[in-house]
Amino acid sequence: MRSGVPGCRRRRRPRRETGATVVAVQRADRTVPSPGGDTRIEAGDTLVAVGERDACRRFRARVTGESE
Repeated sequence: MRSGVPGCRRRRRPRRETGATVVAVQRADRTVPSPGGDTRIEAGDTLVAVGERDACRRFRARVTGESE
């Protein structure tokens, strides 16, 4: 899913907050696997997250600002 929070760092703990885990960031023609807490989320990035269905819904809502 495309991130609605460009410019922020991935310091937040999405697994604690939503139950989903970010496993990669796709950026243009490259992929950042296992992004660390210092990974900056940029406009146009696609975040790849895994987790149970409800966790992924919560994650999407948190990142995009949409409702669950």
